[in-house]
Amino acid sequence: METNQNFYPYLLTFFRMFIVFVFLFSALLKLRDVQRFTRTIENFRVIPRRFSAIAANAVIFAEIATAGLLLFGARMIGFSSAALLLSAFTALLVSVLVRGISTDCNCFGSSKRHVRWSDVVRNGGFVLSAIVGLLLTMSGVATGTVALLEWLALTVTAAFIAVIWSQMGDILDLLRRSA
Repeated sequence: METNQNFYPYLLTFFRMFIVFVFLFSALLKLRDVQRFTRTIENFRVIPRRFSAIAANAVIFAEIATAGLLLFGARMIGFSSAALLLSAFTALLVSVLVRGISTDCNCFGSSKRHVRWSDVVRNGGFVLSAIVGLLLTMSGVATGTVALLEWLALTVTAAFIAVIWSQMGDILDLLRRSA
């Protein structure tokens, strides 16, 4: 069975914009309450408390920079950065869960919801998306252009799915309560 290679530019555009929105959404919501995000980093207990504010600002900067790299065409570096950051974030969440630390995630802004395994699954989807984008970029199969209206449709779809996927834990809670 032969794959239609004309599909690859659309797939790459989707994953590119999906990751851009994940990082922009996350960074902008953290910027609304940097002090709370700093406390979250303190509660994770992986670095000395005195470095928490620096780490919080570094995370926000890295998220914005990664989105910028992808947005402005540095796909290889952008997807690599996204995959590494998301893998590190996921490892931190697993660490918190394994050590039995009961703390808020604040991954997407202020939240009173504690870190759960659904956050790890959510991040796994983000990591997979970044890796697929990186592989498409590295392989060179995603050559070609996407028309403006198609790009807009893919961008709106990616933004919608990024917002929905980022709130997966809350959505699962809601579904469990209604069941």
